[in-house]
Amino acid sequence: MNDDVEVTREDILQVFAVEAKEQLDLLEDGLLKLEQDPGDPEVLAELFRAAHSLKGNASVVDLTSIEAFTHTLEDVFDRIRSGSITPTSDLVSLLLRVVDAFRRIIPKALAGIDDPHPEHAELLRWLASPARDSSAVAESTSDLSQSTVDDGSRNRTLRVDAHKLDRMLDLLGEITIARSRLSSLLGLADVRSLPVLRDARDAHDDAEELYRELQSEVLRSRLVRLGPTFRRYQRVVRDLALASGKHAHLVIDGEDAEVDLAVVEAIRDPLTHMIRNAVDHGIEPPALRAAKGKPEIGTIVVRATREGSSVAISVADDGAGLDREQVLARARAMKLVAADEVPSDSNLFKLIFEPGFSTAKIVSEVSGRGIGMSVVQRNIEALRGTVLLSSHPGRGTTVTLRLPLTLAIIEGFSVGVGTETYVLPMDAVLACVEMPEAERTTDDAQGLIDVWGRPIPYVRLANLLGVERSPANRESVVILQHDGDRAGVVVDDLCGASQTVIKPLADLVDRIPAVAGCTLLGSGRVALILDVPALFEAAASGTSSAQQVSEP
Repeated sequence: MNDDVEVTREDILQVFAVEAKEQLDLLEDGLLKLEQDPGDPEVLAELFRAAHSLKGNASVVDLTSIEAFTHTLEDVFDRIRSGSITPTSDLVSLLLRVVDAFRRIIPKALAGIDDPHPEHAELLRWLASPARDSSAVAESTSDLSQSTVDDGSRNRTLRVDAHKLDRMLDLLGEITIARSRLSSLLGLADVRSLPVLRDARDAHDDAEELYRELQSEVLRSRLVRLGPTFRRYQRVVRDLALASGKHAHLVIDGEDAEVDLAVVEAIRDPLTHMIRNAVDHGIEPPALRAAKGKPEIGTIVVRATREGSSVAISVADDGAGLDREQVLARARAMKLVAADEVPSDSNLFKLIFEPGFSTAKIVSEVSGRGIGMSVVQRNIEALRGTVLLSSHPGRGTTVTLRLPLTLAIIEGFSVGVGTETYVLPMDAVLACVEMPEAERTTDDAQGLIDVWGRPIPYVRLANLLGVERSPANRESVVILQHDGDRAGVVVDDLCGASQTVIKPLADLVDRIPAVAGCTLLGSGRVALILDVPALFEAAASGTSSAQQVSEP
C-alpha cells in the first residue's frame, strides 16, 4: 500500500498565495522605510530579496505575467541603488501602487487569468521606462546584492490551517471539562475501600501534569506576534496624513508580544478606528505644529506590553489632545451630562465611546459621525477586554486596550447563589470578605460596604439575576477590580478557583444581563460566566457614591 501523499498543483498554488502575501507585506513595509531613510542599504537589500523571492516563486508555478512584472520592479530597485533615480515621496507612492496592483493581479492569476489587466499596463510601462531623474541617493560601500548570511540554524516550521487550530482548541476544552468531571467523581469516591480507586486517582494525578503541558503547547501554537498586524498600519498612517495635508509616521513598540490568533483577528477593526482618529483628530497640520514648537511630522506610537495573562495595546499620538470644554458641550447637547453637573476628566472622556458622540464640525470620509470609538468599545468588551482613554491638552491622547491572551480557557472563580453556580474571571477578583451583619438584614439589591476604610458599591447577584434563594445565614462579598475602579458582588457561597472553558450562549439566552458566556462544571451542570463591566454598572447604578478605592 502506498502511503505517499500526492501533491497537486492546487496545493502548490495555495502555498504560493500564502508566501506571495508575505513577500508583498515585506515590499510594502520596506518601501515605507525607504521613504523615511532613502539611503539605507539594508532596506534596499530587503526590497530586492522580497521581489526576487516573489519572482522566483512565480516562475516555479508558471505565472509568467507576475514573473515579468516583478523583474521590472527589480530593475527600478536597481536604478535606485545605482543612484539614477531618487526614492522621493511621489516615487514611493507609485511603487506602493505597484504593490496594490500585485494584490489584485495574483488572485486572478491563481484563478487562471495570467494576462496583465489593462488597468496595470500604465504602471508596467512606467516601471520599464528609462529613468529621467538622475539625482543620486546617499553613497554606501555596502554590497546591496549580498543576501543575509544563512548560519544554518533554520527553524522547522509547518503551515497549519487556522481551522485546525480552532478544532484543537475545541477538543482541548472538551478534555478540560471531562477531566474536571473525572476529578469530581474521584473526589467523591472512598479510595480507602478499594485499592483500584486509589490507583485510578494516582493515575489521574500523573495524567494531570501531561494534560497541563499539552494545554500549554496547544495555546502557545495559537499565539502570533503582533508585529505584522501593527506594521500594516504604517501605510494607513502615511496615506491618511497625506490625504489630510498632514505629516505623520507610525512608531511600533513591542512587536514581539504574542496573543491568540482570534484576538489578532478581532482587534484589527478597533485599531483601524483608533489610528484613523489619531491622524484626523489628534495630529495637527504642519504649520500649527511648528507654531506650537512641535516637529512638523506628528508621531503615533502603537505599543504592546505583556501584563500577566493579559496584553495591553495602546495607540498614542503627540497631537492636540482632547478639548475638555468641547467634549463637555457635546455631552450636554446629547443630554449625557446634566447642565449643572461637572464630571471628572475620566468620567467625561468615557462618554466619547457613546454611539453618535463626535466633536467634529465637518463629517469627512475618515471620521465625524461618532461611530468609530463606540465600535472600539463594543468589540473590545466582546473579547472580555477593557478600553481606557487619557489625554493631556497640547501633548496628545492615548487609548489603551487590555485583552486576555486567549479567549477559550480562563482561570475562573466559582461562586454560589441559591442552588446555582456562577463563574467570575479570576484576574478580576481582588479579594473576598464577609458581608457585615447590618448589611445582611437589609437584603437590598445595591448598597455600600466599608472595606479597608473606604466605601465600595455592591450588587446582590440574586437580585440582579432573579435567582430564588432562602435567607442566607452568611453572605460573602467578592471584591472585583475593573478599569481602575472596585465593586462588590454579594453571593452565598465561595466555591474556589478552577480552569474554565468558555462556551458561547445560545441566541435565545444571549441577552441575559451581566452574563458573558457559560461553561460546564465537573458535575455536568451548566454555569454562567459573569460579565465584569456589567456588574460594575449594576453596582454603581444603585448609589451615587460609587468611587475609586485605593489599595489597603
